[in-house]
Amino acid sequence: MSVQCAHYHNDSKFYSPKLAKVGEKGPLTPLNVAINDIVPQLETFRTSLTETWQNGLVKCMSTIYQGQCSTSVVFIDGKPNITIIAEPEVKKLVL
Repeated sequence: MSVQCAHYHNDSKFYSPKLAKVGEKGPLTPLNVAINDIVPQLETFRTSLTETWQNGLVKCMSTIYQGQCSTSVVFIDGKPNITIIAEPEVKKLVL
């Protein structure tokens, strides 16, 4: 059994219906998630990027839907295995 916490929107019907597994009418509603709007002018860039970098490239969902932002704090609230460190200083960078 999977836990669905948010409500996924695909108003444009551009993306696969399989993405609805993210959640529909979850307990955190009205936490709305949607894939960011597609900017038509970037179609050539998106196509080139997807064809070139096939492994590890994902579409990004956000908690902005129809201009309204939902907070993502509900995803981490009460999770003892997650620690948020603000403004950390890096002492060593491995490339």
